[in-house]
Amino acid sequence: MKTDFNYNSATSTNRENTSDTLRKYYSSLLEKELNEQQSTWLTASVGSFILTVMPLPIPDVLRLIAIGFFAFSLWKGKKSGL
Repeated sequence: MKTDFNYNSATSTNRENTSDTLRKYYSSLLEKELNEQQSTWLTASVGSFILTVMPLPIPDVLRLIAIGFFAFSLWKGKKSGL
C-alpha cells in the first residue's frame, strides 16, 4: 500500500497556517498590521510570561530562564516595531 502523504510538507503547511492565523489574530487585537517576526516575538512573550507567573511545579532555574527569555522577547519585540 503506497501513500503520497509527505509528513514534512504537511507539518510545514500546518505550521504556516497556524502562524498566519496567529499573526492575523494579533493584528486584529492590536489594530495594527504585524509581520511574521513581530508575531513570533509576541507569541514567545506570551509563552514565557505564562511560565513566569503561573504557579506551575517547575524548578526555580527554569523559572529564572523563563524570566530572562520573557525580558529578551519583549526587548526583541520592541526592536521589531511592536
